[in-house]
Amino acid sequence: MRSSHLCSVDMSQLCGPERAEAYTVAWIAALPHERAAGEAMFDEEYEDPPADFKKSRGDPNAYSWGKIGKHYVVVAALPSGEYGLTSTATVAQGLHSSLPHVRIGLLVGIGAGVREVVDEEDKTVGQRDIRLGDVVVSHPEGTIGGVVQCDLVKAKTVGGSEVLERKGSLNSPPLALRTALTKLQATHIRRGTTIPTIIAEAFERYPNMRSDFCHPGLGGTEVDRRTDTYHSRAGITISNEARISPKIHYGTVASSNTLKKSARHRDAVLARLAKENIKPMCFEMEAAGLMNNFPCLVIRGTCDYGDEHKNDDWQNYAAITAAGLAKEFLQCVDVEEVEETQEIGKLILQSLGTLHQEVEQNREDVSHLTMSADAHRRRHVLDWLCPYDYLTQFENHSARHLRGTGQWFLEDSTFLSWVQADQSSTLICPGGPGCGKTTISALVIDHLRNASSSQKPVIYFFFDYQRRKEQTAHAFVATLLRQLASLSQEVFSAVEKLHKRSISHSRRPSVEDLQSELQSAFQTVTECFVVIDAWDECEPLKRVECANMLRGCLSQCVVHLLATTRDDHEVHALFDGDPTLRIQAHVEDLTLYTAKRAAELAPNIRCDVGLVENVIKGVIDASDGVFLLARLHMNSINDQLTANEVKDTLNGLRKDTGSYSSAYEATMERINQQQKRRSDLGKRILAWVVHAKRPLRFEELNHALATRPGKRSIESGDMYAKEVILSVCAGLVTLNMDTLRLIHYTAQEFFSDTWIQWLPNETAAIVDTCITYLSFDVFKEGPCRDRDSHKSRLNQYKLLNYAAKNWGHHLSDQESLAETERTTTDTVLSFLEDASLTCGCSQAMDKRYEGIQEDQEDMYGVYTGNKAMGIRDISGFHEGMYGVHLTASFGLEHLTMLLIEKQQDADIQDSYGRTPLWWAATNGNAGLVKTLLDTRGVDPNNREPIGRPMTDGRFRLGIGQTPLSKAAENGHKAVVKMLIANHEVDVNAADACGRTPLSYAAKKGHAAIVQILLDTKVVRIDEDKNRFGRTPLMYAAEGGHEEVVKVLLATGMDNINSRDLLGRTPLMFAAKDGHEAVVKTLLATKNIDARMKGYRGRTAYDLALLYQKRGSLISRRSTPELDNEQRKRKQHSSEGENKQTSKKQKLSTDDGT
Repeated sequence: MRSSHLCSVDMSQLCGPERAEAYTVAWIAALPHERAAGEAMFDEEYEDPPADFKKSRGDPNAYSWGKIGKHYVVVAALPSGEYGLTSTATVAQGLHSSLPHVRIGLLVGIGAGVREVVDEEDKTVGQRDIRLGDVVVSHPEGTIGGVVQCDLVKAKTVGGSEVLERKGSLNSPPLALRTALTKLQATHIRRGTTIPTIIAEAFERYPNMRSDFCHPGLGGTEVDRRTDTYHSRAGITISNEARISPKIHYGTVASSNTLKKSARHRDAVLARLAKENIKPMCFEMEAAGLMNNFPCLVIRGTCDYGDEHKNDDWQNYAAITAAGLAKEFLQCVDVEEVEETQEIGKLILQSLGTLHQEVEQNREDVSHLTMSADAHRRRHVLDWLCPYDYLTQFENHSARHLRGTGQWFLEDSTFLSWVQADQSSTLICPGGPGCGKTTISALVIDHLRNASSSQKPVIYFFFDYQRRKEQTAHAFVATLLRQLASLSQEVFSAVEKLHKRSISHSRRPSVEDLQSELQSAFQTVTECFVVIDAWDECEPLKRVECANMLRGCLSQCVVHLLATTRDDHEVHALFDGDPTLRIQAHVEDLTLYTAKRAAELAPNIRCDVGLVENVIKGVIDASDGVFLLARLHMNSINDQLTANEVKDTLNGLRKDTGSYSSAYEATMERINQQQKRRSDLGKRILAWVVHAKRPLRFEELNHALATRPGKRSIESGDMYAKEVILSVCAGLVTLNMDTLRLIHYTAQEFFSDTWIQWLPNETAAIVDTCITYLSFDVFKEGPCRDRDSHKSRLNQYKLLNYAAKNWGHHLSDQESLAETERTTTDTVLSFLEDASLTCGCSQAMDKRYEGIQEDQEDMYGVYTGNKAMGIRDISGFHEGMYGVHLTASFGLEHLTMLLIEKQQDADIQDSYGRTPLWWAATNGNAGLVKTLLDTRGVDPNNREPIGRPMTDGRFRLGIGQTPLSKAAENGHKAVVKMLIANHEVDVNAADACGRTPLSYAAKKGHAAIVQILLDTKVVRIDEDKNRFGRTPLMYAAEGGHEEVVKVLLATGMDNINSRDLLGRTPLMFAAKDGHEAVVKTLLATKNIDARMKGYRGRTAYDLALLYQKRGSLISRRSTPELDNEQRKRKQHSSEGENKQTSKKQKLSTDDGT
C-alpha cells in the first residue's frame, strides 16, 4: 500500500523535468477511457509540459506528462473519435515532430480475445482460457514480431490454386522492451501479477474511477457476478466465474482497421491467418499503424470476444488491467537500455534512408531542418495574427457530441440544399437555450471537413457570452483569416507581409486591414464553408459589424455561411429572408443520451429494467426538447442511491416540466445536502465562477480556494484536485480549455436573479480572499526589479494578476449591495497603508508585463507602439504607488477620501507623478472626480511628468497628460463634462508631443466628446497642431472616424488642407489607410485639394495605390477627384508616349532617305 504521506500529495502540482528530451517513453491510447486508465498509473503527474516543449503544427496528439518508476512517460492520445491504423500512424508522426527524443513506446488499451485456435480449414483445434479482463501482450514468435496486420497479404496462383502471400512483415519491439518482457514473464511465474494492487492504488488516488473501472463481475447481486459469457463456435454458451486477478497471455496480436463484431467475420480472418501458421490471441485496431514507424509493445485488456455479443460493459475494466500490466512492465525496463535505444526521430529518418540513396537522405535531412524552421516561423506569424486557440475550442465542443445524435440535421433537405448550392448561400439555425446549438455547429464542422476537399476549406467562430470583451470585430476577422492562412501558402504569404509591415510601423493592423486580407484570402479558393456559432452571444454593436464583414466576402467566392442563434429579433433582422432550419433535440437524440447516462445509475437500480425505462421516458418528457435540461435531470437522478429515491426524483420532474429554474434549484438543493465541508466548498466555487470579472483558469481558482483569512503564504498541499472541484458543484461548473465556467449561460442568468438566496455570504469572501492573497509575506518585498523575477512571481502565484486587477471591482460591487455582509474597512485599510504591498499590487496590474514571453516581444511592440519600453528592465516603475491611487483607480470614493484624510494630501503623487484625480478621471469614476474637484488642494491640471531621469539613474516615463486629456482619450463623457465645468481646467492643455484633449478624442473616435470640447468655444481648432504638425482632423481621418470628421468639418475650420511635417494632409491619411467613407466626406467639402503633393511628391491617390492591396483600393466611383487625377496622368503619359513614337518614326524616315 502507498504511504499516507503520498496519499496527501496532489500529484498534478509536482514539477516535471524542464527539457522534453527527458521523456523517453511514449504511452499511446486511442480511446478516452484508455487514456484515463493510463494517466491513473502515474506515480507523479505534471500539469505543465516541459519548458522547452513546442507542439509542432499539424501534430493532432493530446499529451499528458508524468513519471512511472524511474521513467518519464508522456501519454499520447488520439484525437477524439479517431481510431484505427491510419490514426495511430498519425500519432507516430506527431511524436516524431514534437517529441523526437522518445525512445520506446507502449500501445495500451482494449482488444477482443481469441479463445479458440482455428486451423486453415476453419476447424477448432484448441482452446485458450482467455477471459474478459485478462491481458494479452504482443510477443515475437518466429518471423512474426508480435503484431500481424490482417490484410497485409496478396493473392498468388501456384499450381492452379490461389495462395495468400504476406507482403513483408511488421517490426519487432526494440531490444530494451524484449529484454524487459522476458524479465516480466519470469517474475509472473515466480510471484504472479501485481495488477490488482496497482489498480487499488489508482482507485485510492482517484476514487471517482472506482465505480466505472471496477471489475464488472465482482459486485452487486449474484446475477451480476456471472457476466463473463462466451458463445463458442460449436454453439455452446460458456459462463465463467469472475477471475479476481487477470491472467497474462503472451502471443501474437492481430491488427486491422475493421472492428470485429461478428463471429463469422472473426473466424474467416482466423482461418486465413492459420494458412500462414499465424494463431493470434487478440484482435485490435491500432498496432499495425505504429510498428514500422515506431516499434512498440502492444498490451491489450480483453473486453469482448469479437462476436455479435460485443458490449461496453468490460471496456473500462479491460483498459485499467492493461494499464496496470503496462506499469508493472515498466518496472522491469532498464533505464540505461532505454537510453541506448534509438530515438523515434532518428528511427523514422533511418527508415527513409532505406528508400533513398545517401544523397537523397542528406537532402531529406536538410529539408527537415528547413521545414522545422519554417514551421516555427509560420506559428510565430499566425500567433501574432490571432493568439486565440480556436482549434482546442472546437475539439472541446466536438468531444461533447454523442455519436449517433444530430443525424437528422445532416440529413435535412434544407441543410443539404445549403451545402450543395452552386452560389453563395446562408442558413440561419435558431433554437432555444440549451437545445444543443453549439454541439450541432461542431457536428457540422466535422461533417463538412470529412466531406470537403482542400479547395473547400471549413472555417468557424464560436461566440461566447463569457468572452464578449475579447471577441471584438478585430478578433473575429483575425480568427477566420488565421484558419485560411494555416490552410493556404498563398494566404499565409500575404499575412506574413502584413506582419512585416505592421512590425516595421510599430502598430497592429486595423480591422480594415484584416478585412481586406480576408477578402483577398477568399479569392484564393473556389468555395468555402463558414460556421458561426451563437451569434446572439456577440455584443449587439459587434453583430452588425461582423455580419457586414462577412457579407463583403460573399462576392469573392462561393461562401456558404451557417449561423446558429437563440431566438433574437436583432439577429434575425441581420439575415432577413435567408433560409432557416430550427435546432431542437429530437426524441431519438434524447433517447440515446438518457440511455447512455442511465448506465451510470447505481448497480441495484440499473438491474430494474422497468425503472430504467421510466427514467428514460420521464427525463425525455421533462426535458421538452432541451438537451441541457436532460443533462441536469440525469445529474440529479444519477445522484440517487435507491430505487425509491429515483422514483421520487422522477415525480418531482413531472411537476416542473421544462423549467430551467426548477432544475437549477434542484441542483442547488443537492449541493446543500452534501457534507457541510463539501457544500461550503461548492458554494465558494460557484460564487467565484458567477461573480468573476473574467473566466478563471483552474489554477487561479485553486489558489483562491486555498487562501483563507489569516494565511501568509500558499503551498501545493493546499490545492484541490480537479475532480473534487467539479464534483462538489454537482455538474453546474465545467472545465473547458483549462477555464472554469458555468454549465450554460442560462445558469448565469439564474444566479444573477437568485444569488442572494443561494450564495448570500460568499461575495464578501471574494474580497477577503483577494486582500489576503495580496498581503502574503512574499509581496511585502515590494515590486520586482526585472522582468524575469516578475514573470517568476506571476507563474508561482497564479491568482496575483486577477486579485490585483479586480479586488476593487469586487469591493465596489459589494458596497452597492446593502443587503450583503461588508468586508471590514480595517482589513482593506491595513493592506492599502502598506506601501510595499500596494507597489507590488500595482506592478501585477500593469498590462506592460502581463504574460510577455521571449518570443512575443515583437508582438508586444506592436501592441504598445514601443518595443523597447519596459521589456528588459522594469525597475522603478512602481515605487510610490500608494493605496490612495489604487482606490481612486477603482472609484472607491469612501476609501479614497478616508486615505486622503489620513495622509492630509489630496494631490499626493505616485511614482509617475499621477494624482488620485488623474486616476479617477482615467478610469471614468465620475462620482469620485466630482468629490475630488470639490476638495481643497486638488489641482485639476496636474499632469503626469514628462520622462526624466530619477535619482538612482533609472528613467521615469510619462508624456504629460492631464486628467482631462485621459478622460477624453478613454471616452468618459460624464467626467469630461465635470472637468470642463471647472473654470480652472485648461481645455487646450497639451502633452509633451503637443496633443490636446481634442486630439486624443479625435484619435480615438469619440465624436460626442469632440462635440463637448468644441462647445466650450475655447478650443482653438485652427491652431491645434502637435509638434509634428498633426491636427485633430488628421487623427480622425487616419483612424477612419467618419462621425468625428463630420463634427470637425461642421465648425467651418480653415485648415482642411493643412500639412504635417511630412507634407501629408487629412485626405492623404484617409486614402493611405483605405477609409473610403472619410475620403468621400472630405472630397465633398468645399476647398478640398485632392492634387496636393506630400512627401516625395505623392498625392492622396499615390498613397492609396502604395499602401492598399487588391480589392481594397479606393473605389474610383466614390472618389471622382482622385479618378480625374489618374485620368490626367494617363493622358499626360499617353501624350509623352505619342511624342516619343512620333520622334522615332521621324528618325526612321530620315534614315531611309
